[in-house]
Amino acid sequence: MPAMAGRAQRALRNMMEAMFVFVPLALLAIVSGKDQGLAMTAALTFLGARVAYLPAYMSGIVGVRSLIWGVGAAGLAMMAIALLE
Repeated sequence: MPAMAGRAQRALRNMMEAMFVFVPLALLAIVSGKDQGLAMTAALTFLGARVAYLPAYMSGIVGVRSLIWGVGAAGLAMMAIALLE
């Protein structure tokens, strides 16, 4: 498998793993009525990071990819915190 195809496959697998956390957090925020403010900002932060993650992963620039992944993880953590407020 060419390097780019392998990177794309790993990025997709990583996205699927992240969605298993994001979707329940988003649904809990909506159901609990906490889908505004911090939860919305956190969700948009996560989604923006995930959109940026694919090109970063495909480029193979490890430091940038890791930084973007961290921003997405911070978005998920912020969503969890918003649910606890």
